[in-house]
Amino acid sequence: MSLLNSLITSLTLPQPAQPLHLSLTRSPSGWRKVFPYAFTPERTVTLTQKADAVLSAQVALSYARFLKKKVPKPRVVIARDSRPTGEIISSICTAILHLEGCSLRCVGVGPIPEIASYARNYDAFLYISASHNPIEYNGFKFGLNDGGVLSPTQAQQLSEDFVAQCLQPASFQKIREHCATLNASILEPLLYNKTHKQESLHSYDLFIREVIANSPKETEHRAFFHRFTQQRAAYSEQGTPLSILIDFNGSARAASIDRRLLESLGVALFSIAETPGDIRHRIVPEGSSLTACAQALTEAATRGSSPEERSIAFGFVPDCDGDRGNIVYYDQTLNRAVIPHEQAVFALSVVSEICELSRNLRMQPHRAPPIALVTNGPTSLRVEAIAQLLDVHVFRTEVGEAHLIEKAHLLRKEGYCVRILGEGSNGGSILHPAAVRDPLHTVFALLKLLLLRGDGKQPGLFAWWCAHSHQTERAQHAFTISDLFASLPAYTTTPTHDTRALLQIRTTDHALLKSAYQRVFERRWAQEKDTLKKRFGICSYRPILYRGREQQDAAGDFSRSADGGLKIQFYNEHQEAVAFVWMRGSKTEPIFRISADLKGNDEAGEAALLQLHADMVREADRCALSCADTTS
Repeated sequence: MSLLNSLITSLTLPQPAQPLHLSLTRSPSGWRKVFPYAFTPERTVTLTQKADAVLSAQVALSYARFLKKKVPKPRVVIARDSRPTGEIISSICTAILHLEGCSLRCVGVGPIPEIASYARNYDAFLYISASHNPIEYNGFKFGLNDGGVLSPTQAQQLSEDFVAQCLQPASFQKIREHCATLNASILEPLLYNKTHKQESLHSYDLFIREVIANSPKETEHRAFFHRFTQQRAAYSEQGTPLSILIDFNGSARAASIDRRLLESLGVALFSIAETPGDIRHRIVPEGSSLTACAQALTEAATRGSSPEERSIAFGFVPDCDGDRGNIVYYDQTLNRAVIPHEQAVFALSVVSEICELSRNLRMQPHRAPPIALVTNGPTSLRVEAIAQLLDVHVFRTEVGEAHLIEKAHLLRKEGYCVRILGEGSNGGSILHPAAVRDPLHTVFALLKLLLLRGDGKQPGLFAWWCAHSHQTERAQHAFTISDLFASLPAYTTTPTHDTRALLQIRTTDHALLKSAYQRVFERRWAQEKDTLKKRFGICSYRPILYRGREQQDAAGDFSRSADGGLKIQFYNEHQEAVAFVWMRGSKTEPIFRISADLKGNDEAGEAALLQLHADMVREADRCALSCADTTS
């Protein structure tokens, strides 16, 4: 067995001279690094740096010990996305977890929303993935049985345990002892279990229906989806068969329920690269990664061989682990494919879910709880504009879904109804009771707006939104997805994938960097405030920091944001927020992210504001480096 031989050879290496933990980027969202690999003559994948195999074993060993502090014999779901190195890394982790006494459910390839859902029936999951990072990366996501990744506090504890373990020679000896007991009869049955995969798919199918219908009761699921299929049939009878296109790009979603769920509801599905591992373009579903979908939509709209193909409502492209995806649609008026901004995709999901929630709460006899939305620092101010129209409270956190989940949990304890949370900066959304992002949340949010029309008792969702946003005329004709996006408040935001949004910063102490930025900003504000008022109507500003789940005023000391997010929010003469600039060093990639957001359709204005911000960050970087050199 070549895989077994590869594992034994790798795991019996002596303790590496370089501490293993230094090679991993670790955050609550997961741990990631580049795993160089090569193909054997048998076309299986091997890790070219043997220390990476030992690293994977150390990760599994530390996680097993972490879990056994909670449960003596943890029941763990293990799965992976479709990257080339996923099988070898998951095999190593499977072997170590098993030999450490864990009871395993090995699912093979599957998207993380599916795995997190399945793990609700057990104690924990270990998911092998580097999310949206390039294909040469891989990594690890950890979660318990609450449907999400570890909380920031739990993730920090696991990280500290892992670092301490990597510095102990005894842990390497333990791995060698485990390796000595490995044999094919132990390992082969563990690596993939078809029954476990079928159980996982079934669990996910039931759970996603609960999430979409926003009810734990199966009778209410059935009623919701019965109405959904009725509306879909009515939509088709008007001469527009409902269909969508998915560019799977070989992602883990190609091994999940997407096709069978959509087709069971009468939605025709067209696809690209629907085989796991058939990765044809960049993994991150942004920018050029959406081009293939746009081209396929154009081809279908202009040369499609059936009504379903010629009238595809929209397409979407997921990332490799299948927890986020972005939208593309064909505009029949413009006669071209349109790639909407990821911020607009999230905003439209917010509109759909909040309108449905508000409408349903209105029908209840008792007093409705206050509705809240949780999002991150760099999400466009568009969500506040929407929230104001729909009487919704907005709460913001640092970037990272673990922070969103934690904040939403606390708000529910305080009496808020939190249906949707997410990050406009990547387009992803999470619908309660789910606790991870899922592109199916976005897909069904859009389908609800398109399909759920009025029934005499209550208005359709789009009509509800248009009434509250003072544009009732938009819902009085046969609307399309183009009309949905056109109904959103106008804001211009830096795209996350734009090269302008990525800076190379040499200062490693981000508190020092932001202290220097404060000095630069205050000087430039005095110089530029008249120009900013004339150009953008900006009259004042407020510095805001984001650390974990908390948002705080940063006035007086920008450095308190440390390695979290820092935003400068700008206000007009009426104290209305009209723009912001934002910054934060990525905790999953070696880059420093910046963005600007501006009310209105004003690309030139956004570019000018972002350029000013970038210039100030670069100057602050130089000042911080100079200060550090002087101190040393």
